[in-house]
Amino acid sequence: MRSVHVRFDAMLTKLLQEHEASKKERQGRPDFIDKLMENRVTEDGQTITDVNIKALISDLFTAGTDTSAVTVEWAMAEMLRNPAILKRAQAEADAVVGRDRLLEESDLPKLAYLQAVCKGAASAPVHPSQPAALLLRGVRGGRLPHPQQQSPPRQHLGHREGPEGVGGPAGVRPRPLRRRRRGAKYDPHGNDFEFIPFGAGRRICSGKLTGMVFVQYMLGALVHSFDWRLPDGEEELDMEEKHGLTISKAVPLKVLLTPRLSAAAYI
Repeated sequence: MRSVHVRFDAMLTKLLQEHEASKKERQGRPDFIDKLMENRVTEDGQTITDVNIKALISDLFTAGTDTSAVTVEWAMAEMLRNPAILKRAQAEADAVVGRDRLLEESDLPKLAYLQAVCKGAASAPVHPSQPAALLLRGVRGGRLPHPQQQSPPRQHLGHREGPEGVGGPAGVRPRPLRRRRRGAKYDPHGNDFEFIPFGAGRRICSGKLTGMVFVQYMLGALVHSFDWRLPDGEEELDMEEKHGLTISKAVPLKVLLTPRLSAAAYI
């Protein structure tokens, strides 16, 4: 762990030094690190140090990598169990992007069905990818003598019985998300409490925007670029869950893929 820490810290130190040396070249289009370095002194007079910035970047790497990868894997598994959803997502990508180029991040706002699929995959009732510990101070009007940390059953978070539920135990269900009052714009960033994959309030995930874009882009690229099927002889996916801070597949997803775009698109 010490060896890994030294290597990781050296990488982050180099990253900050490069940003400091090249900040004039990015005037008018600062990135996340530029913004942190520009606001080293906060409104209440506190100072954001390099150690603070490194810690936040480290959190984004460690927390964001696993949860995003787990969400994408579960989404692919559920789409393979529901081929109609996979085909519809591919048809939407073909209509927006075509088959002569790869999907780009700028295409994502036009892919409403893909966004709905990703929100369905990220919803807790399907396969929770986020830790779910809550700091409780009171329950039903009462007040606890000391704040207590509790881990509620994650499969119940965000769950609503009936056809209007956000996801549900049967897997990815993008249609209910689209039918609700905000449709594909159903907010996953802590403003709609029926659906809080990143938490809410002051302790909301700092990587919520990056995380949702990453999941949409990764899943969209995989769905658009390839046709997917189970290996020969396998008729059903093993959907057993492995519990931890995140809920990942006990058996890693294994599928066969076939390119579906023009050959020039992959060059």
